[in-house]
Amino acid sequence: MNKNILMLAVALILPFSTFANSETNKYTDKYQQRLQQLTEELSLTAEQQSQIAIVLKEQHEKFRTIHEETNDRIKQILTPGQMSRWEGMQQQRHEKHIKNVDTGQMQAPQ
Repeated sequence: MNKNILMLAVALILPFSTFANSETNKYTDKYQQRLQQLTEELSLTAEQQSQIAIVLKEQHEKFRTIHEETNDRIKQILTPGQMSRWEGMQQQRHEKHIKNVDTGQMQAPQ
């Protein structure tokens, strides 16, 4: 029985870890493209590139933290029915974002 539970847990967790890795890779690719663009357009030195790489990574982490905090606060406010609809809206927004990243299009701010 414990073996079945373990197998079920692995089956449930694996897609999330794969998704997280693909998201990380997409961010890394986008970040590398941005750094390359800045390097070419501004003729950055190697030292400047490494410094800007740090700034871009810090920016990404700050955005992620703000996003998570915002979601946590919203979840505390919504009723269960609203929460269900909101999660559906979030899923649609995420799918649209992934599509835009995959096609190289930028999403307009909302």
